[in-house]
Amino acid sequence: MSLRAAGALLVLAHGAIGEWHLIVAAKAAPTAGPASLALPLTIIGIVHVIFAIVAWMAAPRASGWVLTVFFAAVLVFELYEHFLGAVPTNIFHLAPGAWAAQFRVSVYLLLASEMLGLWTGTRLLAGSSRNVAIRAR
Repeated sequence: MSLRAAGALLVLAHGAIGEWHLIVAAKAAPTAGPASLALPLTIIGIVHVIFAIVAWMAAPRASGWVLTVFFAAVLVFELYEHFLGAVPTNIFHLAPGAWAAQFRVSVYLLLASEMLGLWTGTRLLAGSSRNVAIRAR
Protein backbone atom coordinates (compact mmCIF):
# COMPACT_ATOMS: atom_id res chain seq x y z
CA MET A 1 0.00 0.00 0.00
CA SER A 2 1.35 3.42 -0.91
CA LEU A 3 1.80 6.16 1.64
CA ARG A 4 -0.82 8.24 -0.20
CA ALA A 5 -3.39 5.46 0.13
CA ALA A 6 -2.45 4.95 3.77
CA GLY A 7 -2.82 8.68 4.35
CA ALA A 8 -6.25 8.71 2.72
CA LEU A 9 -7.35 5.78 4.88
CA LEU A 10 -6.02 7.59 7.97
CA VAL A 11 -8.12 10.63 7.10
CA LEU A 12 -11.23 8.44 6.77
CA ALA A 13 -10.44 6.63 10.03
CA HIS A 14 -9.91 9.97 11.76
CA GLY A 15 -13.32 11.09 10.46
CA ALA A 16 -15.02 7.97 11.81
CA ILE A 17 -13.32 8.37 15.19
CA GLY A 18 -14.22 12.06 15.16
CA GLU A 19 -17.90 11.34 14.58
CA TRP A 20 -17.94 8.77 17.39
CA HIS A 21 -16.07 11.27 19.57
CA LEU A 22 -18.66 13.98 18.89
CA ILE A 23 -21.52 11.68 19.87
CA VAL A 24 -19.74 10.59 23.05
CA ALA A 25 -18.78 14.20 23.88
CA ALA A 26 -22.42 15.26 23.71
CA LYS A 27 -23.23 12.57 26.29
CA ALA A 28 -20.14 12.97 28.50
CA ALA A 29 -20.25 16.78 28.66
CA PRO A 30 -23.83 17.79 27.78
CA THR A 31 -23.07 21.49 28.16
CA ALA A 32 -20.45 21.23 25.41
CA GLY A 33 -22.53 19.46 22.78
CA PRO A 34 -25.18 20.95 20.51
CA ALA A 35 -28.80 19.84 20.81
CA SER A 36 -28.67 18.41 17.29
CA LEU A 37 -25.64 16.52 16.06
CA ALA A 38 -26.85 16.09 12.48
CA LEU A 39 -25.10 19.15 11.03
CA PRO A 40 -21.72 18.69 12.78
CA LEU A 41 -21.65 14.98 11.90
CA THR A 42 -22.45 15.76 8.27
CA ILE A 43 -19.77 18.44 8.06
CA ILE A 44 -17.16 16.18 9.66
CA GLY A 45 -18.01 13.40 7.20
CA ILE A 46 -17.91 15.62 4.11
CA VAL A 47 -14.66 17.37 5.08
CA HIS A 48 -12.89 14.08 5.79
CA VAL A 49 -14.07 12.47 2.55
CA ILE A 50 -12.88 15.50 0.55
CA PHE A 51 -9.46 15.49 2.24
CA ALA A 52 -9.14 11.72 1.77
CA ILE A 53 -9.88 11.99 -1.96
CA VAL A 54 -7.39 14.85 -2.39
CA ALA A 55 -4.71 13.01 -0.41
CA TRP A 56 -5.23 9.85 -2.45
CA MET A 57 -5.40 11.41 -5.91
CA ALA A 58 -2.80 14.17 -5.59
CA ALA A 59 0.85 13.85 -6.48
CA PRO A 60 3.00 12.53 -3.61
CA ARG A 61 4.37 15.97 -2.66
CA ALA A 62 0.93 17.62 -2.77
CA SER A 63 -0.54 14.71 -0.83
CA GLY A 64 2.19 15.13 1.78
CA TRP A 65 1.34 18.81 2.14
CA VAL A 66 -2.40 18.11 2.38
CA LEU A 67 -1.90 15.45 5.06
CA THR A 68 0.66 17.46 7.01
CA VAL A 69 -1.41 20.65 7.08
CA PHE A 70 -4.69 18.82 7.80
CA PHE A 71 -3.35 16.70 10.65
CA ALA A 72 -1.27 19.54 12.12
CA ALA A 73 -4.35 21.78 12.21
CA VAL A 74 -6.60 19.20 13.87
CA LEU A 75 -3.82 18.22 16.29
CA VAL A 76 -3.39 21.83 17.46
CA PHE A 77 -7.16 22.19 17.85
CA GLU A 78 -7.42 18.94 19.79
CA LEU A 79 -4.52 19.72 22.10
CA TYR A 80 -6.16 23.00 23.04
CA GLU A 81 -9.71 21.65 23.23
CA HIS A 82 -9.00 18.51 25.25
CA PHE A 83 -5.80 19.21 27.18
CA LEU A 84 -5.07 22.94 27.57
CA GLY A 85 -8.28 24.96 27.35
CA ALA A 86 -10.67 25.74 30.18
CA VAL A 87 -13.59 24.13 28.34
CA PRO A 88 -16.11 21.43 29.35
CA THR A 89 -14.39 18.91 27.05
CA ASN A 90 -10.97 19.15 28.73
CA ILE A 91 -10.24 15.58 29.86
CA PHE A 92 -8.75 16.79 33.13
CA HIS A 93 -11.89 18.73 34.08
CA LEU A 94 -14.49 16.31 32.75
CA ALA A 95 -17.04 15.34 35.36
CA PRO A 96 -17.07 11.61 36.15
CA GLY A 97 -19.91 9.74 34.59
CA ALA A 98 -20.97 6.78 32.50
CA TRP A 99 -19.53 8.30 29.28
CA ALA A 100 -16.30 9.78 30.66
CA ALA A 101 -14.16 6.69 29.94
CA GLN A 102 -15.40 6.40 26.35
CA PHE A 103 -14.80 10.11 25.88
CA ARG A 104 -11.19 9.81 27.07
CA VAL A 105 -10.62 6.78 24.82
CA SER A 106 -11.97 8.71 21.83
CA VAL A 107 -9.67 11.65 22.63
CA TYR A 108 -6.60 9.41 22.74
CA LEU A 109 -7.62 7.59 19.54
CA LEU A 110 -7.98 10.94 17.78
CA LEU A 111 -4.59 12.01 19.11
CA ALA A 112 -2.96 8.78 17.90
CA SER A 113 -4.54 9.02 14.44
CA GLU A 114 -3.46 12.67 14.14
CA MET A 115 0.15 11.89 15.05
CA LEU A 116 0.20 8.95 12.64
CA GLY A 117 -1.32 11.12 9.91
CA LEU A 118 1.23 13.84 10.54
CA TRP A 119 4.02 11.27 10.36
CA THR A 120 2.62 9.93 7.07
CA GLY A 121 2.41 13.41 5.57
CA THR A 122 5.96 14.29 6.55
CA ARG A 123 7.21 10.96 5.19
CA LEU A 124 5.57 11.77 1.86
CA LEU A 125 7.23 15.19 1.87
CA ALA A 126 10.62 13.73 2.79
CA GLY A 127 10.34 11.00 0.18
CA SER A 128 9.37 13.36 -2.60
CA SER A 129 12.16 15.83 -1.77
CA ARG A 130 14.60 12.93 -1.68
CA ASN A 131 13.45 11.84 -5.15
CA VAL A 132 13.90 15.38 -6.49
CA ALA A 133 17.44 15.53 -5.03
CA ILE A 134 18.35 12.18 -6.60
CA ARG A 135 17.00 13.23 -10.03
CA ALA A 136 18.95 16.50 -9.86
CA ARG A 137 22.27 14.65 -9.67
